[in-house]
Amino acid sequence: MIMKKIIFTFIAFAALALSLNASAATCINLTANLSQGSTGPDVTSLQAYLFSEGYLLAMPNGYFGPATFAAVKKLQAANGISATGTVGPATRALIKSKSCAVVPVTPAQPTQLTTPTQTPSSLVSSKAPIIVSLPSGGENLSYGDTYTVKWSGPTNVVYNVVLDDVNGTPQGFLIPGTYANQYTWQVGVVRSGSDDIVVPPGNYRIHVMSASDGAQTTDRVSGVFTISASIHADQVIPRTVVADGKSAAVVFGSGFNSTSQVNLDFYGLIGANYVSDDGKVLVFTIPNTAAPGQRNFTISNTYGSASTMVNSNSLVVNVVRQ
Repeated sequence: MIMKKIIFTFIAFAALALSLNASAATCINLTANLSQGSTGPDVTSLQAYLFSEGYLLAMPNGYFGPATFAAVKKLQAANGISATGTVGPATRALIKSKSCAVVPVTPAQPTQLTTPTQTPSSLVSSKAPIIVSLPSGGENLSYGDTYTVKWSGPTNVVYNVVLDDVNGTPQGFLIPGTYANQYTWQVGVVRSGSDDIVVPPGNYRIHVMSASDGAQTTDRVSGVFTISASIHADQVIPRTVVADGKSAAVVFGSGFNSTSQVNLDFYGLIGANYVSDDGKVLVFTIPNTAAPGQRNFTISNTYGSASTMVNSNSLVVNVVRQ
């Protein structure tokens, strides 16, 4: 009996120690006041706390922008602090007190264990794992396509559907907050903060998690799939265009979008005047400073940042002066 009591006491003490260590790991002690425009590790810690508490839907990125400002105001209003959106001493103290608080753990009772190696039932999750079934892996998806993402999991749960890169770094939400078990996605478009952005071509996974509990080790993400860019210019009408900034050249093809620009030989990038919703028609004009002659041009789409640019094949247009 003495040996059993020693074993049970050790197990209870170990559980309490693990709980204390987990609380310390999430303790957030901001070292400076923060406001819109602030950057750095403190901003990332602040955003992680706001995200975990449900005030912020955007993924932490280390930049204090409008979404973080709005989330701070919600936190302040909910806790009786003047809702300024600026993280001052009172808000820093609030976050520290809440995130660093140690929650007491009741030691497991000896009667709950039949052998020293049995796991207490209170430590076993009753929730079903969240499993993404589609994409299953290996798919090649193109911008502008629609694709139905599917997953399974516990009922009566609000899900966040997130696009991760292959290293597990979140890129943005497909949808923040849904009770459904599937979502029809416009490939490549995710929500980051209050904006919709287009991610660069590359390999990705989809991670579905509980909006209230966050990511869990039991979550099963999708297989790796590829997002590819396909831009093609088939025809330009008319073939001869006056360089006056008014005469239109119409390009027929596929894969054009709101970022499309014309890269004109010996001139540079020209913004599109119009792109059709289906991405098959683009209209541009040639500035009067462009040199006359037979000029090759391509259509360029930008994804994520200016460093990720995809070009179409080349067409020829005859540039003339009035």
